[in-house]
Amino acid sequence: MKTKHKDLEKYEKARGKWDDAAEKYSNKGAADTEPQCVLYSVIHRYMKEGKNVLPLSAEQWQLYTCSTPCKRAANALNKATQNLLKVLDSCSYRGIQKISDYYGYDL
Repeated sequence: MKTKHKDLEKYEKARGKWDDAAEKYSNKGAADTEPQCVLYSVIHRYMKEGKNVLPLSAEQWQLYTCSTPCKRAANALNKATQNLLKVLDSCSYRGIQKISDYYGYDL
């Protein structure tokens, strides 16, 4: 049986924490597709351009800011995303390739 690359496993664990934060604040829109797209954009920009654009505001995460305060949700997503970026920093080149292939990222 083929095992997953260790860097992919580390990334999946950190991504699970991001998903947990999104789910916790799903009533603020954090589990919607828009924050997922923002996450992919942040990761892509970080890996391709070396730019860390965090922290992002609730509006930048595209949360439900018109109807409810979303600062805690944005902070949770920022923290989880920063953790993902740290994991990516610790990955080998091959690990980044595995993560990119698995998630369909253009890294």
